[in-house]
Amino acid sequence: MRYLMFVLLMILGAPVWAAQVRCGNHTKIVENLRAVFGEQLFAQGLSGPTAAVEFYANPKSGTWTVLIIGANGTTCIPATGESWQGIDLRPVSKPPNL
Repeated sequence: MRYLMFVLLMILGAPVWAAQVRCGNHTKIVENLRAVFGEQLFAQGLSGPTAAVEFYANPKSGTWTVLIIGANGTTCIPATGESWQGIDLRPVSKPPNL
């Protein structure tokens, strides 16, 4: 089973087990996600001025992967998992009561 770590831990600090985070060339990592897991890009965004975050998933198998791309192009995989469920995002007319 693929391991799961949270993106926040990458941002907030590096605990001892952070050495398990795998990093490498973005193109090669994405090619591997497509070839081995059938994952495709589902979402992306910026995480401050120096990093981007990409979410890959395979809706049929349910596998998913989070990539963090640094300003220098180095790409790391801080989180992977199973049971991906896509959500249809729609504008909310009024915020929910929490």
